[in-house]
This record gives sequence, structure tokens and C-alpha cells, in this order.
Amino acid sequence: MLSFLKELRDRKVGKVAVVYLVGGWLLIQVADVMFPALGLPAWTVTLVVALLIIGFPIALVLAWAYESTPDGIRLDQRSAASSDPVDLDATAEALDKPREKSIAVLPFVDLSPSRDNEYFSDGLTEELLNVLTSASDLSVSSRTSCFTFKGKDVDIRTVAEKLNVSYVLEGSVRKAGNQIRITAQLIEAAGDTHLWSQTYDRELENIFEIQDDIAQEIARTLRVKMDPQAAAELKAASAKAYDLYLRGRDFYHKFAPKPLQYAIEMFHRATELDPEFARAALRGCQAGF
Repeated sequence: MLSFLKELRDRKVGKVAVVYLVGGWLLIQVADVMFPALGLPAWTVTLVVALLIIGFPIALVLAWAYESTPDGIRLDQRSAASSDPVDLDATAEALDKPREKSIAVLPFVDLSPSRDNEYFSDGLTEELLNVLTSASDLSVSSRTSCFTFKGKDVDIRTVAEKLNVSYVLEGSVRKAGNQIRITAQLIEAAGDTHLWSQTYDRELENIFEIQDDIAQEIARTLRVKMDPQAAAELKAASAKAYDLYLRGRDFYHKFAPKPLQYAIEMFHRATELDPEFARAALRGCQAGF
């Protein structure tokens, strides 16, 4: 039961239920006021209520099966794996053998002096996930799956077995003012071997170069081809706008009314600084529903 409840939390089913109920209640209030004013028959309000009731379990099923990412709505890999009718023996054998070119990006650890830059380290992790998914010949574990290991003391082999991947990327972020140190290392899970590692000591304005360099090094090491446009789309005109965007995304993932208000504010301020920062504008629309 505890594992099932944890799975519901990780897939944000409860949060979707709360948002659906609040949104449905608002819709009913609008219908109750506007429909009579528009001369619509009384049964139309009842119809709206009935449709919302029918839609509620559908919304929960979709929340379980799909996850929201910066690139849109995607089928959760765990749901996809469980929905296909396959031979059980073949499935067991496949699970025992990780995909050859597959990777999980563990949440980067915040090592900042005051430990108040978790939003930044989480954001960097997501950005790397988004870039790596652009490689057509590389399988990347979803954000939901990777972030289940956040803050947990789990060895690399266990992570790889649970996510069915061959490689794991982990790292840390230390941010103080305008200075940033990012350490990243790519590990082959089977032999617990470090294939590549690097420490970057830069100013915050160079964050886009660091992200691009990490992604390119992974692509070179695993011999996969990255989409050059994917890295370019992550960039903003200024580090300040990017920082506001990451703060907004951190609030957005909390998926509660007050944090959503903060998220909208952060995205709005980011787009004010950089009107061409499309992802901040898109996230602002998503947060504002």
C-alpha cells in the first residue's frame, strides 16, 4: 500500500485530482451564472456537472499514464512498459538486460554554502534530460523516474537496475553569487566505471556553455548524435532570465495554488527580461492554465 501511495505521489495523481476538482467547481459556478443569462435550458448545467463527473476518472488515468515535461505531455515509460501485452518470460529477460544506449540523469546535488540553490540544481538536471532526449539513438529515463532517487543514498548499480539503463549521469552544483561550480560524471553501471568526469568553475553567464558541453561529452562518449537545435533552444538572452525561469519551474512542480502563483510571477519576470525566451512564456501559460 505504501509503495502504491508513493507511486501516486510521484506521478502527481493527487495533485491532478485537486486541480481538476477546483477547476470543475469554478466551471460549474460559471455555468450556473452564465447559462441562464444566455437563455440556455436548466438541464445544460446538469450536463456540465455530469461531464465533469465522467471526466474525473479519465483525468486520473491520464495523470497515471502520462507525465508533463517542458517539451509537452509524454507517455510515462513505466506505463508504456506495463501497457503492452508481451510474453512474461521475454519481459523478465529484457528487464535483466539493460538497453545498450540508455541513460538516467540523477538529480544534481546542491552543495551551495547555504543549501538554497536546489531549484538551480534540479533545473540543470531537467535541462540535461531535455537535451539528451533529442538523441534519437539514446534512451533516456523520464524525469519522474530519475527524481524518485532524489536525496536517497542508493548505489549506481541499483539505480541502473531499477531504471533498466546502462549508464548513469550524476553531479553536483555549488553556486555562490555569480560564481558556479558544476561537477558531472558519467558512469557505466555494469562495471561501476567512470567513463567521463569534469568540473566546471565558471561565472553564471556561462551556464549554457556548461550544459552544452556536458551533453556533447556524453554524446561523444556514448557515440550518439545530438540534435544541435535542442541545446540552442535551452538558451536565454541573460543568466538572470534563466535563473528566474528555473525558480518558476521549481514552484511549478510543487503544484499547489500558492507556489503556482509564484511560478507565474517568475515566468512573467523572465519573459520581461527576455521577450524571446519562448519556454518561459510557454511555462507561464501552463502555470496559468
